[in-house]
Amino acid sequence: MVRFRGLQSRQILATTGTLAILYCIVVLTYVATSPDLRIRCLLLDSTRPTDLPASVQGVVMRKVELAHDGVAPHLPIPSEGDILTRLAEAPVHSFFDFSRQISNLRRAPLKANGQLPEGADIAELMDVAPELIQDSSMVRWVRLEFYTPSQSADSKAPPTWVRKETYVQVQDIPTSDIVLSLVWFLLQLGVFAVSALAVWRRQEDRSAVLFFGMCIVTLVAFVGGFHWWLVAGSLWLNIPFIICGVLLPVVSLHFFLAYPRLRFPLTTHSRPTLWVGYTIPLASGLLLLLVLERARWFSRFGDDDSALESMKSCLLLIRVLIDVFLAFAGACFLALLVVLAHSRRITRHPIEKNQLEWLLWAGLLATVPVGYTLVLALSNNNDHRVEFALGWTTRFSMFLASLSFLCAYAVGIIRHKLMLIDELVSRGLMFYLARVLLAVGFGVAVSTVLLVLDRLAHQQDAAPGAQRILTLGTILVVTSLILLWLRGRIQQMIDRRFFREKYRLHTAMERINQAVVRVGDPQSLADRMLGSCHDVFQVRSASIYLLEQKPDTFRLAAVRGTPDREVPLQVILEPESIEQLQTHAHILGPRQGGSQAESGPAWPVMQALSAELLYGLELDGRLGVLVALGSKPDETTYTAEDLTFLGALGQVTSVALHSARVHRDVTRLNDELQDKVETIAEQERRIAVVEAQLSHADDAALSRPRDHFSNRPPTTSSTENRSSAVLRP
Repeated sequence: MVRFRGLQSRQILATTGTLAILYCIVVLTYVATSPDLRIRCLLLDSTRPTDLPASVQGVVMRKVELAHDGVAPHLPIPSEGDILTRLAEAPVHSFFDFSRQISNLRRAPLKANGQLPEGADIAELMDVAPELIQDSSMVRWVRLEFYTPSQSADSKAPPTWVRKETYVQVQDIPTSDIVLSLVWFLLQLGVFAVSALAVWRRQEDRSAVLFFGMCIVTLVAFVGGFHWWLVAGSLWLNIPFIICGVLLPVVSLHFFLAYPRLRFPLTTHSRPTLWVGYTIPLASGLLLLLVLERARWFSRFGDDDSALESMKSCLLLIRVLIDVFLAFAGACFLALLVVLAHSRRITRHPIEKNQLEWLLWAGLLATVPVGYTLVLALSNNNDHRVEFALGWTTRFSMFLASLSFLCAYAVGIIRHKLMLIDELVSRGLMFYLARVLLAVGFGVAVSTVLLVLDRLAHQQDAAPGAQRILTLGTILVVTSLILLWLRGRIQQMIDRRFFREKYRLHTAMERINQAVVRVGDPQSLADRMLGSCHDVFQVRSASIYLLEQKPDTFRLAAVRGTPDREVPLQVILEPESIEQLQTHAHILGPRQGGSQAESGPAWPVMQALSAELLYGLELDGRLGVLVALGSKPDETTYTAEDLTFLGALGQVTSVALHSARVHRDVTRLNDELQDKVETIAEQERRIAVVEAQLSHADDAALSRPRDHFSNRPPTTSSTENRSSAVLRP
């Protein structure tokens, strides 16, 4: 199993999923707009009527659902078992001719005499009417030539085949056919969206990638299989359908062998098992596609008997390949059930056990419709094969089988965390349900307006005039603007309802303000900011660094969470990283969608800090704070809302840090000034003491007798020495 990594893997997965969705949309659009005659034929009919003349070459009409209004009045009605030999202007010798002519009706132009006058009877104009006509009510009719058995008077005699012609109404595909496909497509699309989100967030998760691949092949195979008789007429619609159809059993079995953990034989013989498992269906699908296109090529030479025989040989080979593939698919389904039962029995994790139990019950319920379909497909009874290929019960059976797994996936996703959906979305089920309902309601409103305007524009048979187009176009524009405005208002209400307390910015600001008022310490401010980031984003680890004296060196200030390794006490950033943080304020790691060029110089630092995001704050015109945030618990990326929150919190923190720095500088200057004032006061006190001593000494000297001073040696030097000693600090 190849593990997907990096940006390239995301592009591959996104491209593959987008192509699958586009294919389904194209097929559904193609089917919904295809003309239909309510006649179905098999790709290869193995039972040609024995009494049919050899000169009659055509296809057996195996399913005919023509009501009386589907055939022109007073004309014969085809029935099941009749041989269709001509449709419109071309002969029909094979299924490919029939499919080609049906497709040509989509864009077939009317001839000059193709428009019938009002009240005309088509049966009376059979000799002069062209192959494609249109009556006064804008309904089109196409000419059919067919052979039908006519029983003779002798009941024992074989029936004779009579050539007849009729006009059949060109209609749309039955509503029941397209509605079943649309319902299934919308249900599967929800599971597909969850799988796409899971693999987008966790490209290295083997189970998520396999689940996404299984959803892709399921979408393409089922949408194409529901309408195979239309898809088979186009090479470009056939290629994805056949490839995904042959891969569906293998990919499904591969997923259940790898979920929730690898099972035998992937644990011991992974490479040869996968090589054999994928090579056989891919080779079979390629062979099937080549033989099918070769048969289509032979069908273009319908008048050549040898070409017809070669085409029939190719179709016989296709039938054998389809039977072998169906048997292989049935074996894969049984192996899938065995793997599910074994995984459920040996799994000890309660959540995984519940997931597997629901999937096992879904598989057991699907056994009935899948078994019924396989019995019809592999039966030698031609009626059973007709029911398998064209019957509504077969399609409904496969719908029920797929629906059982869809329900199991839904329960597992919502209730038992299949694909860890609770870690992938952080906005609650009701929020997404409200958004989906809003989008659906908006689409229904726009569609209703379009249908009403279209009805108003075509009230008469003639094309709408310029005045009507201008008026109705203006109404459509104004109505769309009103609906868009209403949608925006409702969306704002939903956002306010579900995200009022998402980021709690006011709580973070209160923490910063408390730190400024009570402490005024940069270390405490940094710790408060880091705590707010950790609480809001629920990251596994977070750390914050403050700039030291050197312009590229940052010192650890606080740590939160449980980093993968011990964070360094000091971080040195490259000049390129500092410049990038000053320019863009953040650096995202490769797993967060950042490019290698963006996170290259800083990636070693991010690894050392167990960080997925580096965020820088400027102080006094240079990078002063470095915030390192680790991965979220759900491994989701940091969104624009997250970066906006960081920016708002960072600006307030920068102002608070600047205020704290100014407060610290003012406090330091005040302390220095206070020290100087105290020093000056001490000096003044000492000077006053010295002056008092000198004054006392002078008074004592003046009060003594003169002769006393004459008989004693001078003492000036000793007094000066004492004064110097007193003044000396």
